[in-house]
Amino acid sequence: MKKTVVEIRGKYAAVLSENGCIERIRNENYVIGQEVDSEMKTNNKKIAVLAAAACLALILGIGASAYYIPVSYVSVDVNPSLEYKLNSFERVISVKGVNDDGTQLLEAIGKDSIINKPVDEAVTATVEELVEQGYLDGEDAEVVITTSANNMEKAEVMATELEQAANQVCENNNCCFGTDCEAVGKERVKEANELGVTPGKLRLVEKLIESSADPDSVDKEEWLNKSVKEI
Repeated sequence: MKKTVVEIRGKYAAVLSENGCIERIRNENYVIGQEVDSEMKTNNKKIAVLAAAACLALILGIGASAYYIPVSYVSVDVNPSLEYKLNSFERVISVKGVNDDGTQLLEAIGKDSIINKPVDEAVTATVEELVEQGYLDGEDAEVVITTSANNMEKAEVMATELEQAANQVCENNNCCFGTDCEAVGKERVKEANELGVTPGKLRLVEKLIESSADPDSVDKEEWLNKSVKEI
């Protein structure tokens, strides 16, 4: 079973398994966020439970809880819209469909296959499923990716890396869709959430309004409900 290193204390490391259990293992020069293959070796289930509890209470301290604190955000829009929350190691700690198509897309991908994965792997899996379902057919198809973090420079680096990941999917599948990636501030994420959309969708609609000959004639709410392709 794959497990993720969430804390390191001297000779020992704490790892989080896919089923949510935390174990203490010997540290073999691991780094936080690294995936390892590990099996707890014990002949006594009671000892195993106590060891895990002791690990959580004494070894991790606030380390495990810190793993689940969201510090950055990523959204992917085509018409399905997904939003990912990431921890400080840029691993996905939660993901949701922002609209009905996004919810259905997430069901097809499998939420469990994304949680605790590096964000570039999560976005790659998402774009691959978009290709599989035909959302990116046609020369005018486009994927909009938006990133946000406490540090704007970090958000910009992440945007560049995720654009490369999406383009690699395009190349691997002989597609011709475009990618539009941009980093935004946390206030932008909050504003989009209040409107029930992603920052990427909000950004596209506002660009549409700005480029219109008669901005006042553009119904912002109506366009926020349209697909990226329509916008």
